[in-house]
Amino acid sequence: SIIGEKVLFPFLMPGTCINFENDNTKIRLFYDNLLPSNIENTTSDSPLYMLKSHNRPDIILNIYSKDKNIYLGSVILECKYRKLRSFWSNESQRSSIVQLQSYYNNARSELLFNGKGKILNSIPIRKVIVLTPDIMGEGIQENNYNISVKPLKPLDNKLEKELKDILINEINKVNESKEMLGL
Repeated sequence: SIIGEKVLFPFLMPGTCINFENDNTKIRLFYDNLLPSNIENTTSDSPLYMLKSHNRPDIILNIYSKDKNIYLGSVILECKYRKLRSFWSNESQRSSIVQLQSYYNNARSELLFNGKGKILNSIPIRKVIVLTPDIMGEGIQENNYNISVKPLKPLDNKLEKELKDILINEINKVNESKEMLGL
């Protein structure tokens, strides 16, 4: 939001990509990016496609092996700006459970582990993290779909550390899988 010459709230345009890397790993973060519905529209930079609807997660982190430029998997972060009971309940008309499960179940990539992911029938989504302002979300998980709910409160450094720990853990797991596959 811009008033006069001052930017009051920072913003990203849909489809914005930000790259991070260290010696071993490269991460491509996409904000509000529409995922294609078929393999023909994927690339090594954007390796995911969705079999069904719910194809626009808020944030996608695609993880790569830097040395061999091999796609290793993704983490999705979805932001819900409402109370837990309104999006995490089958009784609510605004429930998002199907959407969140779809991100995990319906994402595909022919490029996962340099093509070996398809042979092994591997799901490319490592984790779906739901951010909510509702503190009741603390500890909520859906293990069958690797979904975790995390409360996001202003000025709370706890979430930053938790997200960092989760992401490092997932990156370590995909790097271990890469080594096990001999890549």
